[in-house]
Amino acid sequence: MKSLSYLNKYFFKYKWRLLLGVLFIVGSNWFKVEMPKFFGDTTDDLTSWAIHNNPDDLLFYAMKVGGYFMLLSLISGIFLFMTRQTIIIMSRLIEFDLKNEIYRHYQKLTYSFYKKNNTGDLMNRISEDVSHVRMYLGPGVMYTINLVVLAVLVIGNMVAISGTLTIAV
Repeated sequence: MKSLSYLNKYFFKYKWRLLLGVLFIVGSNWFKVEMPKFFGDTTDDLTSWAIHNNPDDLLFYAMKVGGYFMLLSLISGIFLFMTRQTIIIMSRLIEFDLKNEIYRHYQKLTYSFYKKNNTGDLMNRISEDVSHVRMYLGPGVMYTINLVVLAVLVIGNMVAISGTLTIAV
C-alpha cells in the first residue's frame, strides 16, 4: 500500500472530478435505495386504495406507479452514467500523466541504462503497468466507494424500518 501512496498526488490534482464522482455515486445509490421503499409504501397504499376507490381507476394508478418507477430508474441511470464519466475519465487523465512522467524520466536516463535493459520491458512499464494502475484508480476506486455508500444507505434504511430486524439480519 505504501507504493500506492505515490498516486495520492494525482487524486489531489483531480480532486474535483473525484468529489463530483462520489456525489454522483451517492445520488445513484440513493435512488436505487428509494425504489424498494417506494414500492413497499405503494403496496400498502394500493390495498387501502382498492377498497375505497373505483376499480376502473386502478389502471391509472398502476400507470402512475409505473411511471414513477421508470423515473426513479432513469434518474439513477443518469447518475450512474455521470459517475462513470467523471471517475473513469479521471483515471484516464491520471494514466496520461503517469505515462508522461515515465517518459520524461526515460529521457533523463543514461545510454548504459538502455544497454542493460530490454526495450520490451521498458515499453511494458509505460503501457501495461500503467494500465493496471489506471484500473485501480478508476474502476477499483469507483466500485469501492459505491459499495461503501450503498451499504451505508441500505443499513440506514433498514434501521429506519426496524432496528430489531436489522440487528437480527
